[in-house]
Amino acid sequence: MRSYQNLIVPGIVILLTAAALSCRNRSNPSVQNIRTDVTSMNSENNKATDNPYLDLRSQALSTTPEQLQVKIPSAQTKVIGMIVDWNLGGGSATFVSFSTGDASMYTSSGGGIIGGKAHENVRKASLRLVEKSQLFVGKAVRTDDTSFAKPNGVKFFFLTNHGRFVAEESMNNFDNGSSQWLALFSETNNLISELRSISADFENEQ
Repeated sequence: MRSYQNLIVPGIVILLTAAALSCRNRSNPSVQNIRTDVTSMNSENNKATDNPYLDLRSQALSTTPEQLQVKIPSAQTKVIGMIVDWNLGGGSATFVSFSTGDASMYTSSGGGIIGGKAHENVRKASLRLVEKSQLFVGKAVRTDDTSFAKPNGVKFFFLTNHGRFVAEESMNNFDNGSSQWLALFSETNNLISELRSISADFENEQ
């Protein structure tokens, strides 16, 4: 497996492709805006020949407490990372958040952002998502399955010191407010908004 983690340089955000900048000139990020951005990213570059998406997603899903240098008493089940897949039918996006405050976004087109921890707003949003996930991990199912979310669905992967837990929900249930995972998705949405903001800031500086 090819390693892309060496792209992460302290204090630097790496934009994997120019497609990650599709959110420019938008304010008040919403779920609809994010859905539009991700769809655009995947349609712009869905034939990339050197696409890091699957490798990056696999590396994130296999992250352990030891790699994050986190020590947790064995009697506890502690979430050390959240991986959220969003399947839009025409493409997917994966949002990564760790208890270290690091956060990234990858899209199946090969676009995305690595190294969000360099920005305080992203670091705080990442920490809040991991903290919120601790309230939901008890509702998830312990599994080694890492398959993608179903079309128009969202899949939550809870990385813990006792393995990986998974939950899946339809976007329709988030849209109509009926999902039991709504608060967790809302916190994920906050992280996505912060990641989008730093990509917009990066473009404005160019």
